[in-house]
Amino acid sequence: MNVAGGGDIASMWVKGSSTGWISMSHNWGASYQAFATLSGQPLSFKITSYTTKETIVAYNVAPSTWSVGLTYQANVNFH
Repeated sequence: MNVAGGGDIASMWVKGSSTGWISMSHNWGASYQAFATLSGQPLSFKITSYTTKETIVAYNVAPSTWSVGLTYQANVNFH
């Protein structure tokens, strides 16, 4: 995840089309992980900035055919 300015991440969640929001844990660097079965579901992400406490939501960022190792882009950003 590439963030700049006030985009230092405090919390991150992922939501599949058939799940609620699932908390993600910081793995290392810009890597986060969720221990959930999300295969075959489009994914949305909710991210809270550590500095500004602002929360942004990026809906349906990854399609249901998403795959680990690929890059997906959302059109939301911290202000």
